[in-house]
Amino acid sequence: MKLCQDLVGKKHHVYFDNLFTSVPLMNDLLQLGIYSCGTVRKDKRGLPVAVKVPGKMVHGAHKALQYGDTNLVATVWQDNKQVHVLSTNSNAAVVLQANCKIGHETVHVNQPENVYLYNKYINGVD
Repeated sequence: MKLCQDLVGKKHHVYFDNLFTSVPLMNDLLQLGIYSCGTVRKDKRGLPVAVKVPGKMVHGAHKALQYGDTNLVATVWQDNKQVHVLSTNSNAAVVLQANCKIGHETVHVNQPENVYLYNKYINGVD
């Protein structure tokens, strides 16, 4: 929260990896007018069971659940492995086309908006 003090009320978007991502943090940031997006470990507390254990999925498939009437969305997307994302800055219904490498081949796959935005803006954070 200290790292985002200068962003309060400015409607900025913050991206972080699974070390920081949690449901309470994202709700707290949203209350301060800061949108956020981050990968999350599938065993994280507060993640819906349908996203934690979505079952077998084909490459490019996804499941997204919105938390009540809030902006918080939990998503699982099947890449080479399942990717879990929490976000307050995307629409759960929006799906975009992205290039994905499967073996030695690059193909177009469907990608949820929050995964697309995370991949676009996370560069250089680590």
